[in-house]
Amino acid sequence: MLDIAYVCSIGPRPPSSGVGILSVSGGIGVLMADACIEAGLDVPPMPPEALTRIRDIHPVAGGRNPIDTTAQLGGRMHIFEGVSQAMMRSADLGSMVFYLAHLGRNAARFPPLEHSLTELRRVFPDRLVVAVMTHVDEIRLPLERAGIPVFEDPSRAIRAIRGAAQIRILQADADAPPDFAPGPPLNLSISNEAEAKARLAQAGVPVLRERVCATAEEAIAAATELGYPVALKILSEDIAHKTEVGGVLLNLGDGRAVAHGFSEVMGRARERMPAARLDGVLIAPMVKGGVETIVGVQRDPVFGPMVMFGLGGVSVELFQDVAFASAPLTTKRAEVLVRDVRAARLLDHWRGRPPMDARSLVEALCRISEFGARHQDEIASIEVNPLLVFEDGVVALDALIHVRGRQRC
Repeated sequence: MLDIAYVCSIGPRPPSSGVGILSVSGGIGVLMADACIEAGLDVPPMPPEALTRIRDIHPVAGGRNPIDTTAQLGGRMHIFEGVSQAMMRSADLGSMVFYLAHLGRNAARFPPLEHSLTELRRVFPDRLVVAVMTHVDEIRLPLERAGIPVFEDPSRAIRAIRGAAQIRILQADADAPPDFAPGPPLNLSISNEAEAKARLAQAGVPVLRERVCATAEEAIAAATELGYPVALKILSEDIAHKTEVGGVLLNLGDGRAVAHGFSEVMGRARERMPAARLDGVLIAPMVKGGVETIVGVQRDPVFGPMVMFGLGGVSVELFQDVAFASAPLTTKRAEVLVRDVRAARLLDHWRGRPPMDARSLVEALCRISEFGARHQDEIASIEVNPLLVFEDGVVALDALIHVRGRQRC
């Protein structure tokens, strides 16, 4: 957080996610490029004409981006300005990063590099220029006054660039946060999964046709109406994690399986959580395919309602690959939130699979976040896990809404 604030207080926010890397060390240049990709930044290769120009200036320069000047830069500092400006003119680079090893500790030799860096800032005033090197204050302070942040750690520099680029993207978002009044009181009436999904459906979140059943006979009738195969889930406000009590059965193919399943999950629930209040079971049609994601809203005492997005199912607790943003979300901020999650690549042509419906996912994120913000004075948290994303559409398969002040077992 402090690194991002440091960059934003000194230099401009990058106008794009493209990063150019000019390094006196090929290995560290590659590591910085890897860090950029991991952070969601682009490292576009220089076009052939730019590489020709760069090698006319510095014949031993290697790579396409990062550009490796080799350690010969230490004896040929006059080439620095031409190479860096050739890179900036030849690709969509919102930022330029220079790895200069220990040159920032030699005040006697640094003036040519200082001139090149500050000239790059002057010629491209809207681009972010960052120097990475060990340094002394005598060198760092003039660079900062010229709008050039200085780091010693390459990884911290890349993360700070990514944060500054994200802030620029969000500031450019033409969508204003939804302007709305608080919703009608919930009256503390959300007591189980079925009621939670009914509330979310009213808010515009897609859900399945489901039936609440208090008896085995009702469960069979519901399954017949919805069509086999079906899923059967225990329904209780006191059982948040149904799989942990054996409260979920899938692919039930006929009435006999449904009747047996009703008896089985009710018995398991009574045995493993005898104090739980049971409302029966939920019968839902089976769905196949798609990518499981998780969406949540948590009311933070300082920042208010915060939206969480990540990989769904049980994996969210295993991998902790999640991202957060304040509610309510705009479309642009929801898109950024999705990209912040490493597992989001599963939504886009993963191993030859068709892309999932990112637009419907973003819309669902916005609707859930708006619902959480509207009722932030009553709702402590919302969890939709999984929100299943298909090639066409999304659907909330399970949901929990914890109401503030409600006592639970």
